[in-house]
Amino acid sequence: MAQVCRNPEVLLTSRGRDSVAFQSSPLGSAMTSAQLPSAPVGAKEPEAIVTFGPFTLDPGAYSLRRDQHLVKLERRPMELLLLLAGNAGRLVTHDEIVERLWGRQIHVEIDMGIHTAVRKLRRALGDARGCIETVAGKGYRFTARLATPNPESLMQATTRRIIAILPFDILSPNPADAYIADGLTDETIASLGQIDPDRLAVIGRTSAIAARSTPRSLDAIGRDLGADYIVEGSVRVAGDRFRVTCRLIEAAVQRQIWSASLDAEPVSLLAFQRDLATTIAAQIHLQLATDRAGVLERRQTSNPAAYDFFLRGRYLTSQHSSETNRRALECYRQATEADPSYALAWAGIAETLACSPINGDLPSGAVAASAKAAAARALASAPDLAEALTAAGFVQFWLEWDWNRAERLFRDATRADPNYPTAHRMLGIVLSHLGNHAEARDAFARARALDPLHAILHALSGFVAFQARDYAAAINHARHATVVDPGFWIGSYQLAQACAEAGRTDYAIEVLEKLRRTPGCNSKVVGLQGYLLAVTGAADAARARLSELADRAQRGFVPPYASALVHLGLGESDAAFAALEAAFAARDVNLVFLPLDPKWDRLSWARAGRAFGLAPLARRG
Repeated sequence: MAQVCRNPEVLLTSRGRDSVAFQSSPLGSAMTSAQLPSAPVGAKEPEAIVTFGPFTLDPGAYSLRRDQHLVKLERRPMELLLLLAGNAGRLVTHDEIVERLWGRQIHVEIDMGIHTAVRKLRRALGDARGCIETVAGKGYRFTARLATPNPESLMQATTRRIIAILPFDILSPNPADAYIADGLTDETIASLGQIDPDRLAVIGRTSAIAARSTPRSLDAIGRDLGADYIVEGSVRVAGDRFRVTCRLIEAAVQRQIWSASLDAEPVSLLAFQRDLATTIAAQIHLQLATDRAGVLERRQTSNPAAYDFFLRGRYLTSQHSSETNRRALECYRQATEADPSYALAWAGIAETLACSPINGDLPSGAVAASAKAAAARALASAPDLAEALTAAGFVQFWLEWDWNRAERLFRDATRADPNYPTAHRMLGIVLSHLGNHAEARDAFARARALDPLHAILHALSGFVAFQARDYAAAINHARHATVVDPGFWIGSYQLAQACAEAGRTDYAIEVLEKLRRTPGCNSKVVGLQGYLLAVTGAADAARARLSELADRAQRGFVPPYASALVHLGLGESDAAFAALEAAFAARDVNLVFLPLDPKWDRLSWARAGRAFGLAPLARRG
């Protein structure tokens, strides 16, 4: 598993006109509000709940509501609102904003940072956006009249609490038992997310792992993750028996609210996991909504053997390698043999298979039928399960190329479990491909808020910005991904392709060369580097990449899209079209990048549509 960057001295700067520099926090570069430096002298934020127009701003709960409905805001726009509202009527300078949002020692280009935060805040305020007045060249002024809400509206307003489930410690001499604690952590996160999504947000697994891996106090971890409550626990394994202990802590004061201990056999461990989420919710005065009770009950199997196989598969999937994915599929299939109606296991099969062509250069034809069948089984068993809906969406997007159907499935998944980051992530991807760039950015903002230290969310946020042709934002997101996880190849790949479009082609080629030399590098790396070498005049080096792809094809499947890209760079249109025709015949999943990737602008899409039937993919949305 890739390691999270924990070096507080890391400083990355993207050079050029749209440069941005940021300092990484002890948990990477995702700095939460509690880590921000104090506001400049004279700057403050509201000390109590205030209203303006239809909005209620609650600084203590870190929330903004419109007519009692929660307004989703990323951290920096929320910090900006608190700063402006706390200084209503006064000019707040650019320097004050930078110091509050990024810190005193951080350089941020105004166009890149401040204006982006203002734009997002104004979009959230909608028709009330005019209350933020621009003072050209100086800063901003909050012009709305603030008032203290009446007691009735205060009672109606609800506070959204944030909880982090830290990875359960495994207390066992056998490293192979790690899947038990890992699975218990995952399922507790997923089950808690079903309780009351409007009032309880659950931090994603990846960020919780990153937080746990640092030697910090629980109150510091709570601040890092923005969590009000923390759950920590352990699983001791002794033969076929387990001893599970856990406790719920109020993070800010490190006060233990509740603790439990259970000696169990495998069947009791399954029952314990079912009860844990509702018990924790009750301790923080939240109730399981009646319309969600059935989903939570049907979420897991009642078969202990199937549950064990599923936990093993989930653990292997999280390691993101071709070998562990193969072993994960075996475990998921054993789980479905033990319980043929196990929706989560079927969803695990469908998602793993559907993603394998894009992540591991597998031919989609080898997995499409099995992935589609597994997704259908998952939905038949649990049609309102977020994981089942998302897995079916993966199949529709990557393998069936039915993006409208994929969008509907991902939207249904976000409604079924608003705390499921993967559903928001994939909704953002499909919206981006359909040309709905603003909503795609919003979907990724929600995903990052739920799992702020997950490198793939930052990398793919860069991809969405790239498709919107906002290359400065794409570079910023991709660099963030490389700080959170320096070994994550997709972050570096997205950085390279965004830098190339921003005019830093030499740097992009250098980044891709490092990736190309890593074992098992994806064909997309070779194809993109070959393209960039070609367009910079290094034709011989570009043809060497074509030869490298041809050599790979002698040993196994290589997506023809990679060769098409190199031919495109060389100006060889006929060869590029021939490779694209081969890609279409092979159902190469990389063809989904054709509609919005600027590199393909030079080709005639009318000809492409006639040549190999890709008109539905070309220029959608």
